[in-house]
Order: sequence, then structure tokens, then C-alpha cells
Amino acid sequence: MEDEKPKNIEQENTNLNIKPIKINVGGKIFETLTTTLSKWKNSKFEEIITNQKQFPIINDGIIFFDRNPKYFEIILDYLRTSEITIPTKLENKKGLEILIKESKYYSIHSLTQLLNEKLEVFKRQTFTPKEFRKCIHHSESNIPIQPYGPNGTRYPILDTGRVERQDLTGFSFSTVIFKNFEFIDCLFGPSTYFDTNFENCKFDGSRFEQVIFTEPIFRGPKLEKCSFQNVEFVNVNFPNNVPFKHHNFKGSVFKFCKLIKSNFSKSNFDNSSFIDCKIDGCNFSGCEMNNICIPEEQFKSCNTKGAKVKNLIDISKDKTKIKEIKEWNEILSNIDKWKQHKDQK
Repeated sequence: MEDEKPKNIEQENTNLNIKPIKINVGGKIFETLTTTLSKWKNSKFEEIITNQKQFPIINDGIIFFDRNPKYFEIILDYLRTSEITIPTKLENKKGLEILIKESKYYSIHSLTQLLNEKLEVFKRQTFTPKEFRKCIHHSESNIPIQPYGPNGTRYPILDTGRVERQDLTGFSFSTVIFKNFEFIDCLFGPSTYFDTNFENCKFDGSRFEQVIFTEPIFRGPKLEKCSFQNVEFVNVNFPNNVPFKHHNFKGSVFKFCKLIKSNFSKSNFDNSSFIDCKIDGCNFSGCEMNNICIPEEQFKSCNTKGAKVKNLIDISKDKTKIKEIKEWNEILSNIDKWKQHKDQK
């Protein structure tokens, strides 16, 4: 049922007076305004105001609910502010499940939705580094394996998990499928990811240093305040519906990548290179882009308003000036070797 976005008070029933109302919940008295309750359409509280005879009323018109007052206090705050504040001792799986039950009883559907989203976080399995390494190395028997690709390569699938504040330096994520996974405030150290699949994953606050992404699949990633320091992106398709703004791509190398209408506003691309990339309609406004190697014609097709660009090297004309990579031919050779290895798998 649709809830309940608070109605405009001017549209409320003119017979309703803005006056205090008392509610007894499990023996504890709460006091609020009739307008606080009536503005939530399709809720039990709206029914209280419009038809009080359907609810138990005790002395002096106090409305009674035989429910737990500890949880009602949280719900009442939400009714007043449209924001949910949960005490630390209740912000756990059991506490959220009870709050969801209470919000359903009072028919506050938007609150129920918010609480369900919070509950999903606590349902995620949190991995220690040791557990995580076992999973990605196929040594955990309870991790599903999915045949993938023309040669029937078997990929481990990690679904609905969470890794937080972990040093993942040296971890190999090649041929791993991550779905609905969270990497929060993690450090991704020197490593190469081949055919890694990230579907609806979250990388908030994570840092990538000297990582090579080769032909990964990004579907709906959530990236906030990430740092990509000296990272190589090889044949990556950056989706146009994902914002990459305010990110640190300093010293990174983009090779064979598609950057179509991607939003990189206010990111740092100093000393970065774009090699054989397709770039069209991207938002580079407000970016730091000093000493960059990029196809100039493609760069001109993008929004660069307010960008700080100094010493731009047109990579389409002179590949010998690239400072951030060893040698162009060597990189091409390494990629060809990897492709041959992939075909032989």
C-alpha cells in the first residue's frame, strides 16, 4: 500500500484542530499534536484522528495501545521528523526485526521500507581476511560455483557479503563473481583482476593502489570517496549511469576503456593516461587534469568547465611521451599474452 508521504497541513480536514493528544503505549504516556499523526496517510494514526471510536480510549480521551513503549518512542520521532534515529543497542538484526514488526502494526509503510533496508546490511555475512581468502580461492565448500564462459570455467560466486576496514593487499579476485557485496574502507593493494565481475557492489571509502582491472564487469557499482591511486583500467566499460565524481584517479592508466557520458566531476586525474580509449560526452567539470595523456579531440567532446588542465599530451598523436607506463609495446605484449592465456583456459 502506498504511504503516506505527509500531507500538506492546509489540505487536512478543516474539522481537525491543531491540539495536543495523549497516547498510552504499554503504560507510558506520550504527547504529540493531532497534525503530527493525521499527516501520515493510510497509517493507523490517521484513522485514530478521523475515527477514534475504533480504538480503545481510557480516561480523559487518552488513546491506548497495548504495545512496547520502547519502540513506539522511535516511531513517534519518525512521525515528527520523517527521519529515523535508532539507539545503538537496538541497531542490530533482532532490534530491527522488532521495529519492522511495530512499524507494520502502525501501518507506517515508508518507515518499514527504511528499516528493511537497514536490516539487509545486518544480514550480510561479514568476512575476516582469512575467511575471505578461502572463499576466493575456491576452498570454501559452501560458496556456490557457476560455470561461465565458452570453456566452462568455474567461477566462485560471493553473494550478499561484507568486508570492512580490511587490508586486501595481494588478494587475487580473478574469475570471481561478486553480487551485492560491500567493500567498506578497504585497501586493495598491488594485484591484477582478470574477468572479475562486480554486480551491485559497494566500495565506499576504499582505496585502490597499483591495481590492474582487466576486462571486469561493473554493473551498478556504488563508489563514494574512493581513491584509485596508480590504478590501471584495461578494457573497462564505465557505465553512464554511475557517478564517479569526487574520486582520486591520480596516476591511473585507462587502456582500451569506454568512457561514455560518465560523470567524473571534481575528480583528480593528475598524471593519468587514456590509451586507445573511447571517450565521449563525459563530465570532467572541476577536475584536476595536469600532465594527462588523452586523445585531444575526444577530450574536447566532454564537459571540461572549470577543469584545471595543464600540459595535456595528445595521446592520439604521440604515444612515446607517456610517462606513467614503461613502454607502449611492452604493455601491448603483456595484454596479448594474457588474452592467449585466457583463450587456453
